[in-house]
Amino acid sequence: MMDSGLQNGLQYLDFSNMDLTGSLPSCLLSAPGTLSQIGLFSNNLTGTIPDVIPTNTSLHSLVLDNNNLTGSIPATLVNARLLSSLELYSNKLAGSIPDDFGAGMYMLQAVLLSDNNLTGKQGILVRLQLCCV
Repeated sequence: MMDSGLQNGLQYLDFSNMDLTGSLPSCLLSAPGTLSQIGLFSNNLTGTIPDVIPTNTSLHSLVLDNNNLTGSIPATLVNARLLSSLELYSNKLAGSIPDDFGAGMYMLQAVLLSDNNLTGKQGILVRLQLCCV
């Protein structure tokens, strides 16, 4: 049911502050349709962020902060070339921020990754000229 909605022009999805549990459905990120904003912050989501973002995604905003997400930043996130806001703070993410993170993401304005266990080079933030870290 959710897959058909994503393919039929859904642009904005916000289920924030709804005490949702379980894992993040991969269909939210893998749909090549018109979904441009995903807001699922302040829930009780667990598991990893699915590594399934297609090259033709319309995703502009991904807001998943204040959950219990684990794992690393998905490698396919670089496919989200239209992404302007990435908010993953206050989760349980771990691992290294890829050195090439943000390359080709010319619309990226805000990346909020604090309160996780991420490591990586801070030079990436200077290169992206971000307004918020």
